[in-house]
Amino acid sequence: MVYWREHFASWILERGYDYFLDGRVTEVKEDDYGYTGIVSGSEEYSVKIENIDDFPDDEELLMYCTCPHANGGANCKHMAAMLYAIEASENLSDNDSEHDYIVTSKNSITSERPLKEVLDSLSPEVLKSELNKVLEDDENLRISFLIRYSRDKSNMTRYINSMQNTARKILRECADHHGFVNWRNASTYTSRLISEVIDGLHDFITSDKEETQMAFDVSLYVLDLFATTDIDDDGDTQVITDECIGLWGKILENNNDEHLGKDIYSKLTGFCEKIGLGEYISMEIENFVSDYFDDGHFLTDRLAILDKRIERFENNEQWNGAYILSQAVMERLRLMEELEKPENEIKEFKNKYWHLPCVREVKINELEVLEDWRNLISLLEECKAIDCASPGLIRKYSWKLVENYCKTGAVDMARNELYKYVVEYGKGEVSAYNELKKYYSAEEWVDMREDILKHLESKHIDIKPLLAEDGLKGRLMYLLVDSFEKNRSMAKFILPEIWKYEKDLRPDFDRKLLDLHYEIIMKMAEFTGGRSHYKEVVAALKRMLVYPGGKERVDEMKATFFKIYYNRPATKQELSVL
Repeated sequence: MVYWREHFASWILERGYDYFLDGRVTEVKEDDYGYTGIVSGSEEYSVKIENIDDFPDDEELLMYCTCPHANGGANCKHMAAMLYAIEASENLSDNDSEHDYIVTSKNSITSERPLKEVLDSLSPEVLKSELNKVLEDDENLRISFLIRYSRDKSNMTRYINSMQNTARKILRECADHHGFVNWRNASTYTSRLISEVIDGLHDFITSDKEETQMAFDVSLYVLDLFATTDIDDDGDTQVITDECIGLWGKILENNNDEHLGKDIYSKLTGFCEKIGLGEYISMEIENFVSDYFDDGHFLTDRLAILDKRIERFENNEQWNGAYILSQAVMERLRLMEELEKPENEIKEFKNKYWHLPCVREVKINELEVLEDWRNLISLLEECKAIDCASPGLIRKYSWKLVENYCKTGAVDMARNELYKYVVEYGKGEVSAYNELKKYYSAEEWVDMREDILKHLESKHIDIKPLLAEDGLKGRLMYLLVDSFEKNRSMAKFILPEIWKYEKDLRPDFDRKLLDLHYEIIMKMAEFTGGRSHYKEVVAALKRMLVYPGGKERVDEMKATFFKIYYNRPATKQELSVL
């Protein structure tokens, strides 16, 4: 079991081995597929390792972990710790020895005298000498040692500087000369910040205010560095934000110092303003602040912060300005209710920002709870007028109006609103179309349906789903053929639509569908491309085999293609599967 190390970065291996030595791997069980176990880090994570017996023959060692880092697709220290434990267990079984197992190199675990036994045999002078050599060779280890056993301010400062330097070094090694971290290095950048800096901060979450303050400051520095890095993000922002927020939660849960809490609160709120409101990191931090700083003093202070934010974004024309304003207004409303502000003050605030859909949504929900349908209808009609330039909101209001007209027995108004929804707001939505059909007799529906289809076609809205719903097969077939005739150069993109409606058209239009497949595939064959293109041609040919006479047509086309593509082995290979 030496090959698995090749799938881990060196620093991940080191952290994983530390976890293994610390006894953090527990509940290891073997089953028919591999091993499962628990690895304790900042939390307990479940780890599963499969395919060990076959590895490396098929080069596919399957590893799973429930930690955030692994969720991003990377191999984590918890997996490495588990593999070290499995390896040690297998070596122990093979050697039938009661000795502990220690790593003598990066590639093997061998049976040696237990470390404690060796240490006990050495004199204090030798131990001090050896320890000094190790600490002199590793600056970060030396500083960590000093801060554990000599906790003065100078050592605290050295540790903070050391961790900040480490974070900057990681960025330099992962970024290009422009400071950009590409997708290849993004997960490495994130995992190294976590494993080499943030993970170690958990050791300083104690009752000591200064140590805890230091852990917070370093983590915030790392998150700030990450937030200002130009990175090709693929979930890495979520991973590192979750790690930092998890650390902060433990800090506040383990330390009740009021001054520390105020300092953390102040720095977090300032940080949110700095990195940009509406960004993922700031929104997650604001959620954290809402969860942990919910007493009177902080709530009042947050009201003042929100007032400044609302004032700043009231007339902001940035693309996300309206979103940030809405978020701030809704948060202020929530805090006002939590602080039990007078009802008239809350009402006045709502009236001031009545133009925001989110504020009116609150009133809509209140009226629904009260089952005050008539006032709800009035409000929804008002909302339609206010938000007339927002199609998504209009569609939502219109559907609610239909529901509430029905509740009050206003059948004609419900039918008229539903008609508007189908032809204007819902753009031919099938469920609304079927709902409208219930208001008409079979004879009446024929005329109404033509009116609807005419309106939708005039707005270039796809009516094929409605034709299929009402069984208008001839018109549906005509539109599919027409789509091909008008867009012959884009033939292959029409095939998925044909396959979508096959079940509605068969068997009545088997011959026409077979002919249409033939025309489209022959058009596709005019173009050359890579293997994927020929796979698409073969996939389309396979669909022809289900039709009566389809096999004969396919055989005929294959013969033609073998002549056309006589010098293309890849094409002939794909066709041979038929």
